[in-house]
Amino acid sequence: QTKSLIALFTYTHLHEKIFNNKSIFIITFTEIILISFIREEDKLHTHS
Repeated sequence: QTKSLIALFTYTHLHEKIFNNKSIFIITFTEIILISFIREEDKLHTHS
């Protein structure tokens, strides 16, 4: 759960930075990576 909180914090921080730079492509790319990362975390928690 801590990792998810860190990921969420990083996500929010990146989102602010990227939004300020107005780079929509990077926002989408980052979201895809983070969503897949969080899903992998959830899979690990469910199996254990």
